[in-house]
Amino acid sequence: MAIEFVLLFPVFILVMLGALYFAFAFNTQRSLVFVAQSGADAALRVDRSQFDLSGEAGRSAYLTRMRDEACDVMRPLLARQSRTVVGSLEGMDCPGSEGVNSISIEPADDGAPVILIAIEVEPAWRPPLVSQFITTISGSASVPF
Repeated sequence: MAIEFVLLFPVFILVMLGALYFAFAFNTQRSLVFVAQSGADAALRVDRSQFDLSGEAGRSAYLTRMRDEACDVMRPLLARQSRTVVGSLEGMDCPGSEGVNSISIEPADDGAPVILIAIEVEPAWRPPLVSQFITTISGSASVPF
C-alpha cells in the first residue's frame, strides 16, 4: 500500500496542478474576451452620423473616436483582472504595441469595414510541462463599421 502511494501520489498531484493551471488560463482567457467584447460594444455605440465617412479624414476621425470609446471602457475592466494581466499590461497605452502583452485596436488587414480588438498576455509563471501548451492567453472581438 505504501508503494502504491509513493508511485501514484506524484501523478495525482501533477494532474491536480495541471487542472488548476488550465482552469486559471481558461478563466483569464474568458475574462480577456469579455473585456474585448465590452470595448467592441462601446466602439459600436459611437454615432456614425456625426462623421463624413465618404472621405479618408472622416473615416480616420471615426476610427479614432471608436478607439477612444473602447479604451475608456476597457481600462477599468482590465484593472480588475488578475495580477498577471494587470502586471503585464501596466503602463501600456490603449492601444499598445503589437505582439505579446499588448492591446491592439486596428482595422482589419483585408480592407473589410471591421475593427479588431485583441488583447494578448504572456503569463508570468508557467509550469514546465504546461508551458508548451499555453504560451500566451488572448481575447479578441470585432466590430463592423
